[in-house]
Amino acid sequence: MPDIKLAELRCCFFAFDYNIEDNYRLMKWLQEYFQRKKLGIRLLAPVERMEDLNILKDLHRQLSIAHFGIAEISNNNLNVIYESGLLYGMRKPLTSHPP
Repeated sequence: MPDIKLAELRCCFFAFDYNIEDNYRLMKWLQEYFQRKKLGIRLLAPVERMEDLNILKDLHRQLSIAHFGIAEISNNNLNVIYESGLLYGMRKPLTSHPP
């Protein structure tokens, strides 16, 4: 298993195609769901916040702190596939929608 430190707050990386408006609604729904259920899960998505001007470096930072990931793969977006592959390579649990 990957070396992921358990903390009070868990992080979920959400990979999705930024060109599809419905994906932003799904991201908001996921954030609200995690909060409403008091699961202690924070959603990470590069579109939400980048701490470094180097996008690739910040993407890898977000992926490294994520405990698991969700990927919206309905249109086979190459960025989503890349991010999913990185999560897989880091041995982090990943689920996709649609299954």
